[in-house]
Amino acid sequence: MTLSFPVFISPAPYHLLSYACLVGMTLWHSFISSLIARKTLPRPQLGQLQSRLFPIYFFLQTFLSGLCLLTTKNPYGQIIFLMGVVGGLVNWIVFGPWTVKLMNKRFELEREEGKKYNEDGVSDQMKELNKQFGIAHGSSVIINMIIAVSLVVYPFLVSPVIV
Repeated sequence: MTLSFPVFISPAPYHLLSYACLVGMTLWHSFISSLIARKTLPRPQLGQLQSRLFPIYFFLQTFLSGLCLLTTKNPYGQIIFLMGVVGGLVNWIVFGPWTVKLMNKRFELEREEGKKYNEDGVSDQMKELNKQFGIAHGSSVIINMIIAVSLVVYPFLVSPVIV
């Protein structure tokens, strides 16, 4: 078997490689590394780590979804990868930075008040920050879960049925 030049210009290997990287990265980050970090690190260190990882993660999620979108002709795949591009971009540009900003404000207010964000008797300002943080973080998580589920469903939608 010899490789000929056309294999390098075919979209198929690029699609397979980008999909494999995308689904692996998404599942690893969403269900393994983030959970271990949350259980292992104190909140300030966890926040610092996640604030560095998430911009890279959301960029790669957007980029790899875009590459998958450009290398598929399957209409289900096009919808799934367009959702990945849009969702990754919204998390990268909107919810990620907003969440980090609110997290840092909460850490600052915790130092000023001498209370953790979830203790009784926190200020109204902290309650408002908690509410905004919940919206920002929750929205980001929902988008990420939609992307993760759609990536797992993708091969079942596009594979031929052999009976």
